[in-house]
This record gives sequence, structure tokens and C-alpha cells, in this order.
Amino acid sequence: MELNTTSLPEHNTRVLLIDLENYPSQINELPKVLAQYHLVVICYAQSNARIPIDWLMPLNDTINKAQLKIFRMTSNGKNAADFGISFYAGMLMSQLPPDAHFVIMSDDQDLDHVVNLLKNQQRSAERLGMRKDEPKPAKLTPPAEQTLPTAELAKPNGKDPLTPLIKLYCAHLITYKKNRPAKKTTLLNSINNKLGDEKHRSEALFQALLKLQALQIQDTKVQYFDKRIVELTH
Repeated sequence: MELNTTSLPEHNTRVLLIDLENYPSQINELPKVLAQYHLVVICYAQSNARIPIDWLMPLNDTINKAQLKIFRMTSNGKNAADFGISFYAGMLMSQLPPDAHFVIMSDDQDLDHVVNLLKNQQRSAERLGMRKDEPKPAKLTPPAEQTLPTAELAKPNGKDPLTPLIKLYCAHLITYKKNRPAKKTTLLNSINNKLGDEKHRSEALFQALLKLQALQIQDTKVQYFDKRIVELTH
């Protein structure tokens, strides 16, 4: 199956490459993912993933529109899907405009090499997944619980243009609870990509999330406070 990129937007194209074998749960998020990316490429050699039957028609529509591509590797050898991800990432890099953003969804840290190669070519890229060999950060108490009673928490101003963006990104954090950016730099990239035409408000949104105590930064790592994030979506 070939990759046809003629139907993709000329600017700010968002591409997701999924290593299904190292992130099988992502198949459950596929309908939501398709709404956030212009092109989704899935690679696998062997997989036990099952797709609900009521997804067949919507997925068939996206396949016909060339928005979703699924590739099964011809070899079942070790890292076969990784090579597929690497191959298609390189192919798409040569076909898409310089401002395209690449996201690799996988728990396999070896794919960080692909991300770094894309970045070395001045491309925007990141890998989303849980780093299994990283020690878990010490559990932090949300600032709200340390210093302020709930009633005194800062609240978004309904007239502020940031308010709908706060709700939008907090809803995104809830949907992708297991795939949240672990570091400040990747969080800023995620916010920037999520805002689309409003990306000029990315830094302001980041500061608002800090002020509203939805998250905090400790030694470049991000700590999220779920209860507060949920509150900010209402």
C-alpha cells in the first residue's frame, strides 16, 4: 500500500505513526485520534488487537480518504514494526512541507532515534509513550491542597479568550491520561499542536494551567493534578 499525500493540507500537517505492537491499547482511541491528525499510519507484524464491528464503516471512510493507512510487515521478525515506522517516517518527511509535525506512538524507546533524526532535519517530532525504565517521580501534593482551600482556587474568567482553550486542552489531557507529555518541552509542543490556528496563545495557555494549578513543573518534569484538570473542563 502506498502513501498518497496529495489530499493532505499544505501547512501544519499532523502525522501520527503508531507502533501497534508496543502500544496496543491505542487502537481503542483510534476514532478520537483520527479527528486530531491529518494522517495516521499504523505498523505491525503481529497483533492481537480487535476492532469493534461498529467501527468498520467509519474506518473504511477514513481509509478511502487516505487519512488512515495500516501496514502489516511482510516479516514477523523482531523490531519489524519499528523498521516500518522508520521507513514511513522518512518517506513522509520527504513528501510533506517543513512545518509538518510527526508523533510516534510507542513504548519502544528505540524509536527515539527516529524522532532525533527528524529533529536533526529541522522537523517537529515527538514520541508519546510511557518510559518503562524511568523511575516514577515522587508523588507531589497539588499546590491547592498545600496552601489553599478549594473555594479559593483561581478560576478561569469566562470572558477571557483563553477560557475555551483551557477547557479544550484539559479535555485533551483527560482523553490521553496515559500519554501525557512527561517534560516541559514536550508539553509545550503538545499545547502548540493542539491549538492549531490559536498556537500564538500556547505560552499564555501554559502559564494559565500553572496558575490554575492543573499542573506544575519540577526539574523540567510535569506533574498533573487530575481532580483540578477535570474541574477546569466544566
